[in-house]
Amino acid sequence: MARGLRSIGIIKIVPNQINFSSVTSGSAAGNASHVALNSNSELVLTNPLDHDDFFMFELSTPGVNLQTSTNVFRFNCPYKLQIKGLDLFLDQHSSSGDVTVTVTNTTDTNLMISLSVAGTATTANTTTVTNPVCDAGDIVTFAITATPSNAQGLRANLKIRRVYT
Repeated sequence: MARGLRSIGIIKIVPNQINFSSVTSGSAAGNASHVALNSNSELVLTNPLDHDDFFMFELSTPGVNLQTSTNVFRFNCPYKLQIKGLDLFLDQHSSSGDVTVTVTNTTDTNLMISLSVAGTATTANTTTVTNPVCDAGDIVTFAITATPSNAQGLRANLKIRRVYT
């Protein structure tokens, strides 16, 4: 005979049963705990369930030499974001000269990142970000501000974290 989960003490929880306020007392199990029971035996979230993530962009056509451009790629932030860093990758970079990419919050006119792939390297990365937060709806713009004659195939991984405030 089949027994339901309720018969062994497991009940289904639906979103409107969750109180998203802070836990002041109860069974919160410490810093690693995300779900707990408060003093009224209500299920609560103790911390937002968030994590680092990436947006990946193709900033040029593979096999075609890069050109400088102030609007290589733009997107509107889907929600409040904290920009955590940038990785750049090139398919080809055989003549000496830097490829420089900037990331700007165009809505607030704030430069966020300026990163160069130096010499003949094909990768670069940074976690140095000025003005790292952009609000939902803000426009973030990638620009190629410098390139030698034969750099090709530029891709970018923008490191992000959703902000829950």
